[in-house]
Amino acid sequence: MELGEADITVGHLQLICDALGISMRDFFNAGGDTEEAAAMSNLTPRQKSLLVEFLKSL
Repeated sequence: MELGEADITVGHLQLICDALGISMRDFFNAGGDTEEAAAMSNLTPRQKSLLVEFLKSL
């Protein structure tokens, strides 16, 4: 795969997901409908700004 001599299959992808302990849905939904994203959508612009500043400080 790395040398472009073979293609990744769904089976390979499933093995990677299994090793990471995630589903294929989670793999393809990175940054999508997550609990964090849902919580962020309920914040006011000021709350979002404060949260970002807090996270940067960590």
